[in-house]
Amino acid sequence: MKPSMFRQVGNQSDDELISLAKSGDEEAIAQIFEKYHLKIYSFLYRATGSQEDAEDLCQEVFLLVFKNLSSFRNESKFLTWVYRIAINRFRDYIRREKQRPLPMLSDIGEDVLTGDEDTRATISSPLRDDLSLEVTTVVDLRNSLQKIDPKYRLPLLLNALEGMPYEDIARILRIPIGTVKSRIFRARLMLAEMLAEKNTKKNNKEQSEFF
Repeated sequence: MKPSMFRQVGNQSDDELISLAKSGDEEAIAQIFEKYHLKIYSFLYRATGSQEDAEDLCQEVFLLVFKNLSSFRNESKFLTWVYRIAINRFRDYIRREKQRPLPMLSDIGEDVLTGDEDTRATISSPLRDDLSLEVTTVVDLRNSLQKIDPKYRLPLLLNALEGMPYEDIARILRIPIGTVKSRIFRARLMLAEMLAEKNTKKNNKEQSEFF
């Protein structure tokens, strides 16, 4: 590795970083990983409901990203390409895990959830606004997401929580834009119904305890 290349790599554009990484530049590889791994980890954590599984999958994703970097032809956004790899790894994960239920987020430590189950979370994402959600807990929201079929959960996560437009989701999942929209709509309905049911049960419980 040339010293001058190492010093300048932090100021490079994505295209330049990718070009350097393709040539084996370790600093460029590190910069790409640092730039995108938290976003991919966050998505996988929301998709799997497991911190440990998300960490393992994230590592697998970036091993594949750098192993197959030479096949990236700039025909789509680099992050879209990385998400597609992440989706494929998640699908493999689902096939491996179908014999046992996905872990529920209530089993994960408070440091991961940034609050315990009784903490009322301010959900400032589009999920709260679009679903007209009342105050709910982080645990309720995430546990409910885990119960939605991945076919519907993934486009919802990419759109509502990752802020990705329909066109990019369609490219990642390789489905028509119309299918993306319908799956997101169905996922929102399912999520709203589950959260409404949870809130009703909580309110009934609180009222019975009060009286």
